[in-house]
Amino acid sequence: MKEYATKLTLYDFISMLMPGSIIAYCLMCLFISESDVIPMDNPFFWILFFVVSYILGIANHIISACMFKLIGFRNCPKMLKDSIQWANENGYDTDVDLEKITTQQCLKDKYYKAYYYARKYAYGNDIEIIESQVAFLQSMIVPLIFIGIKFFCCIVNFLIKVLEIKCCWVNCMITVVIYLFILACMLCFIFNRQKKIYDRVWEDYYYLKQL
Repeated sequence: MKEYATKLTLYDFISMLMPGSIIAYCLMCLFISESDVIPMDNPFFWILFFVVSYILGIANHIISACMFKLIGFRNCPKMLKDSIQWANENGYDTDVDLEKITTQQCLKDKYYKAYYYARKYAYGNDIEIIESQVAFLQSMIVPLIFIGIKFFCCIVNFLIKVLEIKCCWVNCMITVVIYLFILACMLCFIFNRQKKIYDRVWEDYYYLKQL
């Protein structure tokens, strides 16, 4: 029970509290002016901040899960087929004949069988670690949007106050391009880590059957 509680707390910190804190901080920066006094030395303020952050983190987790479910990311049939083909080509017998798979559910059932077999008899926690990485990256998509809005507003204010107005939108567009590039890189990392999970499941499934 103690080990379970430790893992739950760590997962909450990574996937809930950390993204929620980023969102709460960005919202504070957007809606609280410089003239407003924030009671940083008041313990109640930090208690309220972390409670709100945790609630925002839960909402963020639900939104992120819905977003990736909407695009068909979770157990994507194409990615599953590619992973099975990769495993068979590299000598890891998956016990799956893709030519006989007629439905997506049948394909998922084959994967679930291998996944839970690998989880049950695994000697390490590599799959869990990679799954935590995927969960963290997914939970950071929405906070990244808030960070981008905050960063964009700061750049615009800086350019308006310090530089000439005619240069403002050029620099703003550069900022947007850089931000979109970072967002695209995060999505690539998510898909890469998810593919690694599929490949590792079939690899573990093959070797654990030999024991």
